Amino acid sequence: MKLRYNFSDILSAIFCLRCVKVNAIYNKPQKTLGERSATFITLLQENGWNIFDVPKAASLLKLHGKEAAGFVDRLIERGLVTRLKGGLYQLVPFELGRESTYVGDPFIIMAELAASCMKEPEKYFISHGSAMELHQMVTQPQFKVFATVPKFLRSRNIHGTEFRFVTCKPDHFFGFEKDWRTKTKSILVSDIERTVLDGMKQPDYCGGIGEVAKGLWIKRTAIDIPKLIEYALKLESGAVYRRLGFLCSFYEIASEDSLKPLKSRLTSTYQLLDPSLPKEGPYTSSWKIQLNISEQELAALRNT
Repeated sequence: MKLRYNFSDILSAIFCLRCVKVNAIYNKPQKTLGERSATFITLLQENGWNIFDVPKAASLLKLHGKEAAGFVDRLIERGLVTRLKGGLYQLVPFELGRESTYVGDPFIIMAELAASCMKEPEKYFISHGSAMELHQMVTQPQFKVFATVPKFLRSRNIHGTEFRFVTCKPDHFFGFEKDWRTKTKSILVSDIERTVLDGMKQPDYCGGIGEVAKGLWIKRTAIDIPKLIEYALKLESGAVYRRLGFLCSFYEIASEDSLKPLKSRLTSTYQLLDPSLPKEGPYTSSWKIQLNISEQELAALRNT
């Protein structure tokens, strides 16, 4: 038996299918503002608190903790707020329409995450590849946010962005400065010298030693060489002595005299220039380095 459809039936079917698809895409909660939520958002913005916790919400609204937590949960349901982690939230800009997940300035978020986990606002600093990005030392986009802290903290993935904490010894918690992200919000970031040394110690967190070498070359005139050497000695890392000494010498960024304190700390052990690459290439006895990146490649990095 043949089935017959007229043209109007076909159009009706197509229209229904499109309606189903549109409803599936836009079936998100409406962003509506009641009097209390409008007042709350205004107070947050006046205080510069786009990121906040329940105690801050309670203080602004003059509510008990449980009441404030319930209020924040309702804001999340309406797409006005997104959860960064348990107890820490961020306003979603109203102009994003129905969008309910949002990551603002990742460096500010990292600062807030670190401060909330450490219970101390200044026990972190943005570091490694993220600090290189802030200091304009990279030529490639960074897809992870790094911060150094003096105790172990679990890394987090928030709406597709990875926030990774790097643990350092308490004695190695130095070499950072303020960076103002907005008129009212500053973060802590490793200074240029510490950023270079973190790259020498853990190049994997900076995109490899090639990226670190490029950053060193880009900032060669801004680096304080005495401070750089002082920091390196405080870190007490043979890998740092070798990689820093070799690259500073290779690029003629520092004099051989200024590098003598590093050379005096060398042992007879050789280490790879880039620990993420295979163990191959010639040995350089002056800095006890195995060059698993050729000198031609290192020279070419100056032009990229």
